[in-house]
Amino acid sequence: MELRHLRYFVGVAEDMNFSRAAARLHVAQSALSRQIQDLEYEIGVQLFVRDKRGIVLTAAGKAFLGEAHRLVAQSQQAIETARRAARGEVGRLDLGYIGALSDGLIPRLMRKFRAQFPSVEVKLHALRPARQVEALHGDEIHLGFIGLPFGDAEATLNFEVFRRDRMVVALPAGHSLSGRRAVKLADLAAERFIFLSRAGTPVYYDWLMRLCHNAGFHPNIVQEVESGQTMVELVAAGSGVALFPETAQRQLHGDMSFHQLAGNVPRYEHAVAWRRGDASPALQAFLEMLRSEVAERRTARPTNPAQ
Repeated sequence: MELRHLRYFVGVAEDMNFSRAAARLHVAQSALSRQIQDLEYEIGVQLFVRDKRGIVLTAAGKAFLGEAHRLVAQSQQAIETARRAARGEVGRLDLGYIGALSDGLIPRLMRKFRAQFPSVEVKLHALRPARQVEALHGDEIHLGFIGLPFGDAEATLNFEVFRRDRMVVALPAGHSLSGRRAVKLADLAAERFIFLSRAGTPVYYDWLMRLCHNAGFHPNIVQEVESGQTMVELVAAGSGVALFPETAQRQLHGDMSFHQLAGNVPRYEHAVAWRRGDASPALQAFLEMLRSEVAERRTARPTNPAQ
């Protein structure tokens, strides 16, 4: 028994006339009659009584009609659900992000996405970059706001840079360099540094080390921590200095200050990552929304080099 058998049966039962039902169903009357006969043969009962005056439903036909209506409606709902899923309008989207380096972009995107796709469940997961790579490979998240691209993962993951930030240094209040608007990285050679741990941010950690080496010194790292907020608190307590992308200035503390790094210092790249071959419509819709948002912000603030 196929779905068309049920649709044809419901059509005939609603019209109680083969010719009218055939016209409405856009099928030849002879073909419609044959399909109903095939259905009756398959289920082993007579559904209609036919005479010169027309047709009427048998008791079995009346009982079958209710179930046929339900199955046809369910099939239509299933078809519409599949079409909505293909358009990215239903499903689930899991996003990873770095709490230490996030700003208002992610909540803004989530509000817009939920307004446009209210039937897609969106979940946020605060994960360090190395853990995001694991989560992407394990199908735990669909997209990661991962920061610097992982070169050794490019065979399995797509990376797309959506913003480049200038680097800043966080100094405790009263520091000898705190009166400067911009600080040369080389001027920090004798400072005590606080870094995010390499275990969670290996690419970022090594990138910062190269920045310092290119400036002519090896940083004296006195403590590695797990969050940007902890770094801010330690700097404010006078435990050392720390390097941040410019976005992190939102974490400003009363007992510390941020200062731009002077000179030709490479910019920090904010990238998203997703599995190669992942054609999830919800994921693709979110990526397009991200690209549109970034383009709009660039147009709105063309003089801001960090965007």
